[in-house]
Amino acid sequence: MAIKLWIVPREKEDSYEKMLGDIAHQALNFFFKDYEDFTETNLEKALDKALALIPPYLEYNYIELIQKKECQGGKSLELVKNMLKSLLGSLFRDETIRNFLFQKDKILKSEIEIVDETKGFSRLDLIRIDNQKKEVHIIDFKLHPLSIEEHRRQVRKYLYLAKKALGTKYNSYTFKGYLVYLDPPSIEEIGQYENRKTHPSPKKLS
Repeated sequence: MAIKLWIVPREKEDSYEKMLGDIAHQALNFFFKDYEDFTETNLEKALDKALALIPPYLEYNYIELIQKKECQGGKSLELVKNMLKSLLGSLFRDETIRNFLFQKDKILKSEIEIVDETKGFSRLDLIRIDNQKKEVHIIDFKLHPLSIEEHRRQVRKYLYLAKKALGTKYNSYTFKGYLVYLDPPSIEEIGQYENRKTHPSPKKLS
């Protein structure tokens, strides 16, 4: 298992959001990889695993960001844990997202890296394979809908790369892309590849 090391650049204004996003992604990676029962209790365990990966010498960077942005003197990552626990818990509180994500009869693969044409790597948050419907879902998690068009372009790229990488094995399957936002909780279908045809129009799921 690859262990991600989070280096938070202090000079960037979005360092705080990047910190939350990195930890949330790693928590979701553990959650979908390590647990068969999709419960809030197991999600909290996955979050604890993600927080435990932060080396002690980096904790100061996180605490400094917390103090500056939210906590006014907070002294531990417990405050970050509580905030992320609330954000990730939105996946369960929102009925549409809960019913979409937590389906036990699907094959799940999280944090998959695919090589693109430039020999660079793209990391896909979650691939879900539905053999009954003959669909492959490319799911990307984001904290906030702050750069929606950029997020959509990213998912379309992932959709293309996944179809190219997995299309031989799943040639008869429809490939669909989704954006899942944590705050506020929402899910959007970005587009699909079906029988070599592209249908990229986004639509909200409700």
